[in-house]
Amino acid sequence: MSYYDLKVFEKRINKLFPYTTAEEWDNIGLQIAGDNIIIKKVLLTLDLNLQVLEYAKTHNFGLIISHHPLIYKAISNIIAYDDHKSYIIRELLMANIAFIVLHTNLDKYFYDLLSKKLNLKNIKAFSDEGWGSYGKLAHPVPLKKFIQEVKKKLHIRNVRYTGADNKIIRSVACIGGSGGVFINKQLSQKKIDVLLTADIKYHTAQMADDLGISVIDAGHYQTENIMMDELKNKLEKAFKNKVKFEKSSIKTDPIKYD
Repeated sequence: MSYYDLKVFEKRINKLFPYTTAEEWDNIGLQIAGDNIIIKKVLLTLDLNLQVLEYAKTHNFGLIISHHPLIYKAISNIIAYDDHKSYIIRELLMANIAFIVLHTNLDKYFYDLLSKKLNLKNIKAFSDEGWGSYGKLAHPVPLKKFIQEVKKKLHIRNVRYTGADNKIIRSVACIGGSGGVFINKQLSQKKIDVLLTADIKYHTAQMADDLGISVIDAGHYQTENIMMDELKNKLEKAFKNKVKFEKSSIKTDPIKYD
């Protein structure tokens, strides 16, 4: 096992998942770092919370790579005793653990991952901006049966959905995370029968009904965490086992179902 200087390591990360492909509103790349950080072990996680941080500290990781940013917008102060994010920032610096974010640039890199997971055919990018994908089922099935397949493939117990149970599903669009913004006439014009995404709001679901599009809300964590295995594989190949990459086994999804 070898090691990397943090600056050299981040340059390679930027080359693999170009920061320029991220959305303008996003905040990605190196967010937190102390002095003289040497990268030997990297922890990969969808989110950084206190459990993930404690694991990184006790297992001597020099870097955490998270999909979701800790810092989205500029912060005016850091008060560790009164603010959750400030506390995490302090703990990272005290432990000399660096923190890198790969958010919308990673979404776009793995834009077709959900479609592949569902074994769709003729997969295409959903938008010119690189968001999501869509394709056809090999064999059309009723919506209710397709939902059971989604739950099986994503290893989840519950979903929220709209549409008639017996509606025949032929074409499927997949957008990990919060994809409600893509429910529009363009989606309808592509003749999409169902959209698989997450975080669907009440009135957005009503609009989908008006457009004749069914929606499966499979959860933000569930539709995005599948990227972590692919990210690990990509990084291991790129760094040729000179750095140890570990996918966090800590489930950071705070939502429970009864």
